[in-house]
Amino acid sequence: MKTALIVGNGFTLSLLAHIGSDLNSSSPFSWDIPNPESEGLLLDSLPHLKKFLSGRMKNEPDFEIFNRLVVSVNKNTTNVISDSDSIDNIILDSGHYLAIAYSWFQTELDRFSFADWEWSKWLSNNRLDIAACLSWNYDLVLERVIECTMTPFYYDVERMRGNSGAPNFYPVDFNRRAIGVYKPHGSCNFSPAIELRWGDKPGEIDHHLKYPRRGLATGYNGPLKILTATELLSARDVADLVLPGERNRFSEEVNSGCNVAEARLVETTWSHRQIDRFRSASIGVERLIIVGFSMMEVDKAEFVDAISGFHMLEELVVVDPWPSSKLMNFVETLNVRVTTLGSISDL
Repeated sequence: MKTALIVGNGFTLSLLAHIGSDLNSSSPFSWDIPNPESEGLLLDSLPHLKKFLSGRMKNEPDFEIFNRLVVSVNKNTTNVISDSDSIDNIILDSGHYLAIAYSWFQTELDRFSFADWEWSKWLSNNRLDIAACLSWNYDLVLERVIECTMTPFYYDVERMRGNSGAPNFYPVDFNRRAIGVYKPHGSCNFSPAIELRWGDKPGEIDHHLKYPRRGLATGYNGPLKILTATELLSARDVADLVLPGERNRFSEEVNSGCNVAEARLVETTWSHRQIDRFRSASIGVERLIIVGFSMMEVDKAEFVDAISGFHMLEELVVVDPWPSSKLMNFVETLNVRVTTLGSISDL
């Protein structure tokens, strides 16, 4: 049965439980992320974000912080008190933090074998049925599972340098059809294919970008490249990630004349096209499997957009031991058979 896969954070949480890790993929601010370019912690070198976090509410989930940050654009908050601490600077700091944090997180996971995980086994047995995979996650857990099966995959991003952004730095069986992986929020292994350099004065020797950032770099619209595992923990010239809910702010801000928002819109145009390309790759799909996706309000519009082209869908399978009531209420309104499973082993 031709199948498409949509993966949320619960997919990674399932792996963490399998390997017995005490890391929580929902809480990147609980990790002590080292500065990749110098001694000390990364957060200490991102002063705008660190200052914003000092005003977080008690027990506020990490990703709610990002949502609050995005919706606070053009509003006065107690956390933003000067031009140097503008929300745009905080958002750019956040992108850099997430890129490095999830790169570090992935290197921690890469210490373990994924081969015995139930999803690796399932994908190995069903790889010929998979038409496309969409992941909201910044980490590379989905990609590593595909690697375990020796199945080639590619990132279908038009700006990716190389042959369709095929990041196959591992042994593959080329008799197997490659799987398209679509990541509309970006990925910790996406990086600009060019290098920005900085100088304090005209004509002086320039320097590589380090943290703290010496300038505000955004609006990059050039080719992307895939970082190898050994390149993940490196400073980013531009952090090409989309924060939760950030896509929703662009149209409003651009219409109000916000230059940084317009630049970010240019920079992340590729992310808007990821949904379109996922839908195109999923034409004729009969079964859609949704894994660990809670459909937060900030993600709902993107999710509805992503599944709007599934005209031949016969079955929608939700794999989650604790499925989101919002997601279940929504999928029950669709004209399709819905199956709920606590584990993919039950399929």
